[in-house]
Amino acid sequence: MVNYVQFAAIILAGFSVAIADALIKKTAQNGSILGAFTDKLMLAIFVLYVIQVAFFIYVFIHNWDLGVAGVMQSVFYAIGMVMIGLFAYGKTITFTQGAGMALALTGIVLMNL
Repeated sequence: MVNYVQFAAIILAGFSVAIADALIKKTAQNGSILGAFTDKLMLAIFVLYVIQVAFFIYVFIHNWDLGVAGVMQSVFYAIGMVMIGLFAYGKTITFTQGAGMALALTGIVLMNL
């Protein structure tokens, strides 16, 4: 049976890394690695990665399987990145991409039965 708090922790872990990665893209747009590392957003990026680690520690303290938790986080990371692309960068989602996300979510449900 799925514990909804732990499930939410995995979802939040995936989304926190997606947001951090999108912020890294934003810091990298200045064209220099030194500029990216010294950007004021770098602290927020670091905090988001620490939050992801904290969520995973919580999940693993409750004995979740590494493979299941990892796949779940990867799916929610991908969904988060697609959503950020849609809303922050004006990207579009194709039918194939939407079908892939639906299949990934179906896989999560099946892994947790």
